[in-house]
Amino acid sequence: AWRHLKFMLLFSSTYLFIVPGGVLGGLGALGMLGLVLGPLEFFGRLFDFHTMIVSAFLLLLGFQIIFLGLFAKVFAMNFLEEENLLTKKMVRLVTLEKGVLAGGFFGVIGAIGVFRVLWEWWQNSLGPLVNERLLLFSLTLFVLGVEVIFSSFFFGLMGKEER
Repeated sequence: AWRHLKFMLLFSSTYLFIVPGGVLGGLGALGMLGLVLGPLEFFGRLFDFHTMIVSAFLLLLGFQIIFLGLFAKVFAMNFLEEENLLTKKMVRLVTLEKGVLAGGFFGVIGAIGVFRVLWEWWQNSLGPLVNERLLLFSLTLFVLGVEVIFSSFFFGLMGKEER
């Protein structure tokens, strides 16, 4: 039974990587966006900064798993000669330049937020940090942007049709 399940999972990157990554990333994004402005009460429970930390990790983990799934799809197309029209279209549409621009956008927005919080902290004589939510949100955006940039380079390397 395990060998059969392993075979199915290894050759189905959508269900092994992309669906779970999308669920984790989506939950993380909802948590981050919902908590960036302050605590939330939901079903009689208070969700606060610690939930936002978990959400940041879920978002980053989800995106990393999605990228692995995309890499697996391109690998299967190029080296296992798997025919997948959606993957071929994605390789043509998602270019290195677009990935670097998107990652750069997220990275710069994140870096601006981080520097703003650090500047406020410096102005406060490095006393208590007062804007932890913005710092966590900005750091998450920055890390996500860097991840998109480097994943775009690897994706561009693997997506080359001329081997």
